[in-house]
Amino acid sequence: AGNTLTWVGNFTGSTGNWVKTGAGILKLNGQQGTTGTVTVNEGELQLNSGGGGNSLIQGNLTVGDGSGAADSAVVRLLTTSQIADAGTTVQVLSDGLFVSYGEILGALNIQGGHVSTGTHTGLQTNGLLTLSGGTIDGTANFYLNANADIQANANQSVISASTVILNATQTITVADGAQDVDLLISSAMT
Repeated sequence: AGNTLTWVGNFTGSTGNWVKTGAGILKLNGQQGTTGTVTVNEGELQLNSGGGGNSLIQGNLTVGDGSGAADSAVVRLLTTSQIADAGTTVQVLSDGLFVSYGEILGALNIQGGHVSTGTHTGLQTNGLLTLSGGTIDGTANFYLNANADIQANANQSVISASTVILNATQTITVADGAQDVDLLISSAMT
């Protein structure tokens, strides 16, 4: 499974890309984050900022590179407020797994990947949800605070979180793909 490296210092930088490779676990415990793009191609990135009012990820985040086994590239949030909730996009590709811990996100783009609402207070999206053959599940709630675009895919898109909570009037557009049912929602909805 690889080794674990815990980084206690600040994780800063406003330009360029930051890419995590290798099967090991990298745990970030700093107070300051980066506005650059962060990509996890394999292994696990754990985010555990101690607070200080700054998210560790203040730019876009990509989980997976689309070439590994399912759930082989992981971003796991260990506390809340790890990713900026405005002006950012979290993209989860087919080999990616994103595990929330009461997080509020900007846009969420799932391209065959797996998103877990976790076990804390759930996951909220304040930007567009794009779902193409991926899965949103977990024992906590999923809060959809913006519109959703369900794209055609050879695989069915699934939402099976504890409860899907719509906080206003949202439009959920479902494209007609190869599946008999293109979007399966097995969660309660309120």
